[in-house]
Amino acid sequence: MNPIDAAWRVLKAPPIWTEHEDEVAPNEPRDFTMLPHLAEMGGTMWESQDGNARGLMRGDWDNNALQISHFEVGKDNRGQGKAPDYIQEMKRDGHEWFEHEFDQTHVTHVEPSSARFWNHMVDSGVLHGAHEVGHIRTTPAGEPYTHAFNDTNKIPVRGE
Repeated sequence: MNPIDAAWRVLKAPPIWTEHEDEVAPNEPRDFTMLPHLAEMGGTMWESQDGNARGLMRGDWDNNALQISHFEVGKDNRGQGKAPDYIQEMKRDGHEWFEHEFDQTHVTHVEPSSARFWNHMVDSGVLHGAHEVGHIRTTPAGEPYTHAFNDTNKIPVRGE
């Protein structure tokens, strides 16, 4: 590859990439500690425009939902209330990336230590559901539950 093509490729690198592309992530993580090898986990990787948040997402066509399977704000930006804005940015980019307006957004793979945070994101209206498993948990009627690790608040949600 000639230098002009290489420079153009860097300038045009999207904030989202997949493991199947031969592109390098636009911003190398500087201060991510929870998921140091996120790019190696496969799937569609996302990074915020400012490079301070990242995660993995995929389209769930059966549930017409965007699924966020991993999400992290860089350690220098944690605890500042920026996560909801980063999640909203991730959702917008996901809809654009998948060229589809999903009815719902759910987070999967919720760890017990982060369930309070993710359930708060549901209660705040940022997400439709949080799930401790790798898929959207549903009722026998097929309606998604809302809260991770919370049997008393596992109420079905409706699309927007």
